Amino acid sequence: MSFASGYEGDVPIESGHLEEFEDLPSPNDLAVLKALGEDEDAREQSFQGIKRKLGLHQETLSRSLHRLQRDGFVERLDHAYRISPKGVHTIGDYKSGLNSLAKIDSVDPYSVSLLRAKLPPDVNISDLVNSLSYKWFGNLRWLGSTQTPESATLSWITDDSGQKISVRIKEDLLTIETFPTSQDSISDATRSAFELFDHVSKALRNAGRSAPASRFDARAA
Repeated sequence: MSFASGYEGDVPIESGHLEEFEDLPSPNDLAVLKALGEDEDAREQSFQGIKRKLGLHQETLSRSLHRLQRDGFVERLDHAYRISPKGVHTIGDYKSGLNSLAKIDSVDPYSVSLLRAKLPPDVNISDLVNSLSYKWFGNLRWLGSTQTPESATLSWITDDSGQKISVRIKEDLLTIETFPTSQDSISDATRSAFELFDHVSKALRNAGRSAPASRFDARAA
């Protein structure tokens, strides 16, 4: 079952409340919108990343993104898509409406830190982010990124199981983490974390800087 299929008809809405949802996208389009708007690690997501995350056919996703962009819910960038202010407002209204009708409690996934590294003090964060962005590494496929003046988060998704792995960079600290679904998934993510760290080290060496000092941490806390 795809991620999107779970949004179709899973919460009955009484007819008296239908007017609250008249301007909403279709259930499948709403699933795409939620995938873009509710991932703090990847506010800007690639087409292929969204496709793997939701398990949608390429043509299905393409039509959905076209409708969402046409109706102002999604903005298209050079290499990615991101939710628009209208889309953010729509998701907020939708969740508020469902919570009032069905009393649904949200469940946030927890992250597991796999590896931490102290970056050289003179590292250029923008150069490091650019050298890693939009790249595929082994079983990891590019998902998207979120960047602020203080930090950057880059995310990939595994090609086989759809597990997300993120690299967080803030000041001189780099953290690689995952969102596990089982103990086995942590083991697979740990191998991917070392592969990502190897590419980080290569990027720094190519820039004439020493590799970062790392500390392995695979506690599932």
